[in-house]
Amino acid sequence: MKVSRTIRLIAYLIVGSISIVSCKKEFEKIVVEDKELEDKAFLKVYNGAVNTNRNFVYIDNVPVTGSILAYGALFPSTGYTATIEPGNRSVLVKDTLATSTQVPVSFTSTFEAGKNYSIFTYDTVNADKHKIVEDQIEVPADTSARLRFVNLIYSSTPLPNVDLYSTRQGANIFSNVGLADVTDFIPYASNSVDTFYVRETGTTTNLTPLFS
Repeated sequence: MKVSRTIRLIAYLIVGSISIVSCKKEFEKIVVEDKELEDKAFLKVYNGAVNTNRNFVYIDNVPVTGSILAYGALFPSTGYTATIEPGNRSVLVKDTLATSTQVPVSFTSTFEAGKNYSIFTYDTVNADKHKIVEDQIEVPADTSARLRFVNLIYSSTPLPNVDLYSTRQGANIFSNVGLADVTDFIPYASNSVDTFYVRETGTTTNLTPLFS
């Protein structure tokens, strides 16, 4: 009996091994990877225009966003930047719905190879504006993160410049930032909890809290 069970067990193991070998999967690449990026420019787009909900981004009339870029959304959403050909390029951000009242954002800009750019749209759906900046990316030598502040506050009446106050540091980390201004990146401790307050410049009047 023991011999019989042993033979059956060996037979099962042999059959299992054959099944595993026979089910070997072959991976077929559908998307061709582009690893030669030295001659490319890199782009991110943030939609801060109030009430916009189905934006698409085009470079030289070619769509680069595969999904809708709604208000408050970032492209690419994964944190990676999209690659574009360097040179003088036309940029279009628009709602493709025929009945949309959104004003398309259309402009041209020069993109240089090896550089990073961010486009911010702001204001409202029927008065859409844009801001484009070159991102000065610095790879930290330590474990610190990098933080910047963009003032895209919308108001129907003029607003003063603002400061960004850090409760963790007990001080303003950005000061006197005007509408559509984009600050440089600053070092900031990673893996830390902080609460930020947007304040009218030079005051302790909190306009809104931001949590980290």
